[in-house]
Amino acid sequence: MEPQEPEEKVNERVTIRLEQDDIVRIDAEVEKAGLSRSEFIRNAVNDYIDRGGDKKPARIIVELTPLERSYIDKLVDKGYFSSREQAVRKCLDQYFNKHRISEINEEIHAMATVAGHEFAVDIGEKKAREETQR
Repeated sequence: MEPQEPEEKVNERVTIRLEQDDIVRIDAEVEKAGLSRSEFIRNAVNDYIDRGGDKKPARIIVELTPLERSYIDKLVDKGYFSSREQAVRKCLDQYFNKHRISEINEEIHAMATVAGHEFAVDIGEKKAREETQR
């Protein structure tokens, strides 16, 4: 068998019309991220598709201090974490353990009681329901 030539990747041009306000917002983000408009829009489209369209974003942007970012980067470089995202997820997992969630729910209940409301919480389902006391 003869080796097959790899398929040539074809780039197509797409033209879109945007309102001036949208262009200003895109350009501000492009400048911050150091991307071209095309890269920014391509990333935005891929992110939109990856998260399933109009569903809530799967990402939360967390602003870190330079020291926090440096520390996380060092841990990633040393192989302790595989990525920044994994480091942040691990921190959240450790913070939101069963004991801490119970403490948070107790605080919510205390605040609701002071405000004249009773607050029922189901930890297993992670749902809360407020009932107004009469």
